[in-house]
Amino acid sequence: MTHIAVIGTGYVGLSSAVGLAEIGHVVVGADIDTQKISTLQSGSSPLDESGITDALGRLLQAQKLSFSTDVLASVTSANVVFLCLPTPQGDDGSADLSYIENVARSVGPHLLPDAVVVNKLGQPVATGRLLQPQPQVAQIGRMAVSKPLRGGHLGQKVVESLIDVARKRGDKTVILHAQCSAEGFYRRLGFKAHGDIFDDAGIDHIEMTRQLT
Repeated sequence: MTHIAVIGTGYVGLSSAVGLAEIGHVVVGADIDTQKISTLQSGSSPLDESGITDALGRLLQAQKLSFSTDVLASVTSANVVFLCLPTPQGDDGSADLSYIENVARSVGPHLLPDAVVVNKLGQPVATGRLLQPQPQVAQIGRMAVSKPLRGGHLGQKVVESLIDVARKRGDKTVILHAQCSAEGFYRRLGFKAHGDIFDDAGIDHIEMTRQLT
């Protein structure tokens, strides 16, 4: 059994929350729309979907599903957080990620250390991993940004979020192995290169560090 938070209770969010609760997970659906949450808490569905109202009543009674307007509180014990938020298309055809970015920035400090955040785009937006190879030393790895979304500062936000976690747990130094093509990116974020260039999976890398104060 996994504790799951679904942020956004529109068509995708509500359907996901009900489906996940149906297969045995404990799910809380969170939304800032107080009227919608009140309707859902009463066991009624704003969606015209066959069977969903019956499922709501059954899952609410079984305490497998609940709803809240307190988005931050909903994620504090969640192992998995689904961001089912609007990504309207801009004039240039690109997805507007501002809703996802704003909520991710807000809930980030309240997540469990091993929590997984999932977005409704159906693909990773950006990823990064934070390790602690030795006391007071953090290591960032597995940095990646979805190619169509590069240039939108998502990588910077991931790095800054990981650094913030490292700082809060008392780390003094952050290290990473950067692809040489990305060295300038990390320099702009305060990292300095050390040592010789080395090969990793056929790609030139350089070790970089940043001191935390």
